[in-house]
Amino acid sequence: MRQESIMKLRAAQTPFAVATTGGGAAFIAEYLATPGGSATFLEGVVPYSQSATIDYLGAAPESYASEETARRFATVAFARAERLAAYETAPTVLGVGATASLASDRPKKGEHRAYCAVQARFGVVASALKLTKDARSRAQEERLVADFMLETALFAVRKQIENEPLWREETSAFAFESDEEILPTDVATVAWAKIDARDAEFLYGARNGKPNDDAIAAIRWKNGSAEKSFARAELDDAAPRAILPGSFNPAHRGHVAMTALGSEILSTPVALELSARNVDKPSLDPLAIIRRAQILAQVAPELELWLTNAPRFVEKAEALPNRVFLVGADTILRLADPKYAGNSIPERDAVLARLASSGARFLVFPRSVKGELVSTSQLTKTLPDALCERCSFIEPDEFLENVSSSEIRQKRKR
Repeated sequence: MRQESIMKLRAAQTPFAVATTGGGAAFIAEYLATPGGSATFLEGVVPYSQSATIDYLGAAPESYASEETARRFATVAFARAERLAAYETAPTVLGVGATASLASDRPKKGEHRAYCAVQARFGVVASALKLTKDARSRAQEERLVADFMLETALFAVRKQIENEPLWREETSAFAFESDEEILPTDVATVAWAKIDARDAEFLYGARNGKPNDDAIAAIRWKNGSAEKSFARAELDDAAPRAILPGSFNPAHRGHVAMTALGSEILSTPVALELSARNVDKPSLDPLAIIRRAQILAQVAPELELWLTNAPRFVEKAEALPNRVFLVGADTILRLADPKYAGNSIPERDAVLARLASSGARFLVFPRSVKGELVSTSQLTKTLPDALCERCSFIEPDEFLENVSSSEIRQKRKR
């Protein structure tokens, strides 16, 4: 890697953790080959096999060499960096993630490519590099990707001090330097989004561990833009009375149809709720949130999106008491399944009791589960009484829209 670039990153005095797979291991080796690396280098991980990647991320990615997976690596690396670096001596840390598909000992059908992402409390940067196929050896591609990762980290450090609009994706071509020749047919791009300190605390928690009475509990989005933040004390009065929670990756006609029918049945507007934090996967980064909100704005610009940090239903219900939540039959069955409460029926019942105390109710829409349509009679027989009595059920002849966000993503990849 370029020694001058290494020294620039060292001079920024910003500790970082890095995780890379499919390529990019040279970044770790060469950064540490220059004396003084321990001042900024916290951890380097190469989860090279698919099982190692799944273990590091907590779930299998849909594509192992993609920008999304690089961002997920960066988010996990960032969380580890915050745990590993003392707040008093390093208030700013970075998580660097990279994935690649490079020259191998067998012919590759797809492009030779690399993705790098950098996560920090000031925002996220994601770069992509499409390499000219069959123009270099594996060693040459590795060296180029190492420089690409280093320059992406430097780009992120520079963005920290620049005055950028908040909660907005910016993109450009990415001109970076390397000791390897960069060919005219190589293509590099970079995207980034910035947030402020309160937004970062909302997404990732307070790094110094100190409670903040002014902390954000939710952010309301309209027409693809972050409109207003709400503290916990303000949320109950401001938020709508009926809510459709989901990942919205992407939003689709099924979501829109559910809100329309739910609004008609309940005689109140229905808003969407997206949790930035996940139970078993890395938290969403700002670019992921912005992109989902913008797709929603295209599908249904009239709908509000409420961004929260409540991944579980019980947390949503306690943050937003006395609400009606619109859910599919598959979701209500998961709420009843002890598997999602530590395989403990008492633990599940304790969760259901908390839901009842919060005044949560559920409007349940028909869905197919494992290829079979779940009937209302099956649900009423299966669900515990404590949950069933809080549910109203919509029959399949009233509504049946088995659109799946995951199926849409799979079709887009073909």
